[in-house]
Amino acid sequence: MLSAILASEVQAWPAPKALEGVKSKTRPIFKIESAETSASGGKIVQASNLALTLQSRVAAVGEAGRAIVQLLLGEQEPSSGSCASNRGLLVMHLGPHLAGDAAAVDPEAHLAAAAKALQGRPHVVVLEEALRSGDASWAAAFGGLLRSEALRGFGGAVVVCCEEETFAVRRACSQRWVAVGGVLKQQDVLGRNFEVIEDVLGKVAGSEAASAGKAGKKRGGKQAAEDDWEALLEEARAISEYCFEEDVVAQARKESWFVSLLVESATDGTRSVRGYICHKMLPAPRSELYIERLAVSQRTRGKGYARQLMQWVLEEAARLPPEVCTSLTCSALDTAVPFYSKFGFEATACPEPKAKDEEDDPQTWMALCNKTLFGGAEDTA
Repeated sequence: MLSAILASEVQAWPAPKALEGVKSKTRPIFKIESAETSASGGKIVQASNLALTLQSRVAAVGEAGRAIVQLLLGEQEPSSGSCASNRGLLVMHLGPHLAGDAAAVDPEAHLAAAAKALQGRPHVVVLEEALRSGDASWAAAFGGLLRSEALRGFGGAVVVCCEEETFAVRRACSQRWVAVGGVLKQQDVLGRNFEVIEDVLGKVAGSEAASAGKAGKKRGGKQAAEDDWEALLEEARAISEYCFEEDVVAQARKESWFVSLLVESATDGTRSVRGYICHKMLPAPRSELYIERLAVSQRTRGKGYARQLMQWVLEEAARLPPEVCTSLTCSALDTAVPFYSKFGFEATACPEPKAKDEEDDPQTWMALCNKTLFGGAEDTA
């Protein structure tokens, strides 16, 4: 997807300015012990024991999280209690407002505007998802910034203001501001040992292209990284050979599929492929995300890995504008129909039926209306 491509284009963020009195990256620079504020619609949000340091990576989820971000940005004051911030604290808000009309159809303009804003060397960056703004180019730029090495390597705090805690958000953020018993609290993000490596073939191609310009100089970390990619692809191939009697890498390159891997990291840093999903985008008038393949390792079935892959693709589809994705479709093996049905897929007529091969396994065409969050839209038909 476009966000994965844009992530590689994001330049390193400048280091924050020196902050008076802050000698340690673990010292709080923004803190709420107890406070009340209001979210959109007038709902009261209670917050307790929230803090940011220069190392923080926090997901501010939903309307309640957004209300706390407004306090951080100074857009409103708490109705009771207080929040404290370090003198001279600079907070930069990255959102669709920075580029204005110039970025209406160009994610690159949003990235350029964000890069310009970051030249101010803030201590805290608030990255706003802003799905309900309906700005498709910002949605792509946000995805690129969220997935970038620049965000992970930034020397200050990052707060990601988002609709929900997605795979991409969990990869970027180690903590979250979430409502517990009616009070917004700060908690560790769970499940960070799993990640979805999106468009893995695109990443491999980019790595190979970069190495080609430095022939004979591949050493150390770069060589190890390429070896890691190859090891992951070999694991995916083994799964595809067992499930579909094909080489998923060769097939995906031939058919121009996007391949995304569900990877689990062990405590020693080693990574293992638990499954993969292949999809392609069908343009208007279809405007579909078509799932070509979904498979998990035989030895790890029954652990919910296929469900995680489906959850990822549904999250990503929900962040696409209706004109790009009105539905998700697949031609499911009859044995897989119950699995897809759990997510709301329904059997329907195939729009482009193909001649059946007697050796083909029985399949059922299934479709699901995309529950887009884009622009504040409800379910699309």
